[in-house]
Amino acid sequence: MPPFKRLSACLATVLTLVVMTSACGATPRDEFVGEMLSRGGGLTAALVRNAMGAFSKHYGTDRLTLTSLVLHSWDASVTANIRVPGRPEQLDKVTFGEDGLDGPSPMKVGAADDLDGMSFTVQDVPALEDVVKMVDTALAETKFHNGYVEKIQVTRTASAPEISVVVRSPRADAMVTFKADGHFTKVTRV
Repeated sequence: MPPFKRLSACLATVLTLVVMTSACGATPRDEFVGEMLSRGGGLTAALVRNAMGAFSKHYGTDRLTLTSLVLHSWDASVTANIRVPGRPEQLDKVTFGEDGLDGPSPMKVGAADDLDGMSFTVQDVPALEDVVKMVDTALAETKFHNGYVEKIQVTRTASAPEISVVVRSPRADAMVTFKADGHFTKVTRV
């Protein structure tokens, strides 16, 4: 083999070994997932807007009334309990995620359930326009090492909707509560 071909083959081999054994700046998956969760796990106002858009399209109206709205960080999805338009005594559970809509699935409503007292619209919860701020506040208020937001849940049990942010860590868990306008109210260790 001529010397320049040996040199070319040797350089090609060395280059291949360098490329194959280098990390190329890649982050291990568990570190990536941990970093993603520490930043809210994909929970954003855009996720809420996209989910509500899909729900509205499915039901043919943008005037939806909900009894629960849950944002899940583990798969960046939104699950809503929606009063069926035109049949407000009925509830459907619908989930929006990266694969689109799942559902609706009918939900049982008990005779004692006060759907009017539990109901709200997304417009009643202006804090959903800045989900990242709630995530950042919840993480800052809990001060957990390696803390992450598992979910954000909106419900109404009194005169106005309330937002609960579940923060988890390897050593402790907490529920961080906000008013509908995003005003922080309290941290409850669970």
